[in-house]
Amino acid sequence: MTCLVSHMSSSPLFDSNLIKSIFEYTLDKYSLLDAGSEGNLDAILYFEVKDLSFPFLDEAFIVAAKNGHAEVIQYIDENYEVYTKEVAFEVAAKKGQFSVVEYLAGQVDEDYALDVAIKYPEIIGIVLDTGVKISRTAFESAVVKKEFGTIEIFVKKGWKLKQGDLLWVAGRGWTDMFNLFVELGTEPTEETLRSICLYDRRSIVFDYLTKRGKPLDILDEFED
Repeated sequence: MTCLVSHMSSSPLFDSNLIKSIFEYTLDKYSLLDAGSEGNLDAILYFEVKDLSFPFLDEAFIVAAKNGHAEVIQYIDENYEVYTKEVAFEVAAKKGQFSVVEYLAGQVDEDYALDVAIKYPEIIGIVLDTGVKISRTAFESAVVKKEFGTIEIFVKKGWKLKQGDLLWVAGRGWTDMFNLFVELGTEPTEETLRSICLYDRRSIVFDYLTKRGKPLDILDEFED
């Protein structure tokens, strides 16, 4: 298991005092949720030492994620079976808890992590830096949702645009996306331009050729 993530503070994982006052904690759902919410690892350790059941551990996990307590997230994940990792990941993303996002990105399904990152673009760089691989599904989702910034990051991180991608967006009339792909370095071939014309998207071809100062001969082939 990886070490604590880099965004966390350098303070010791455990306080010098095992428990400030064990009598503060009623041994029920809410005491555990409070421990997760406050990042109180001492309290969680106390429940563990006393061999108490953790029927509400998944909820505490989500609360800890919401409040950015990555050290609690990692401890629970390493020592218990947790079933709410994906929920906790999205909650952390929504709340901008980047240390939790960084840790959980490697613990949830990669496609799910990317789907959440597209929804909250501010975490996309963090997710990809953890080693999550860009999938075709994630790329197409970003295109459909017109997440231009995310697509730029994908390409910067190594995603290769293809002629088929140009044809796909042009065929749907997404001129702005076609132009972005070109700006990112994917120039259409003559074959692609002809195919776009066959899709009755000659205006896209006209705009492209005009901006590039290229002959309009291809368009003559498709005159009505």
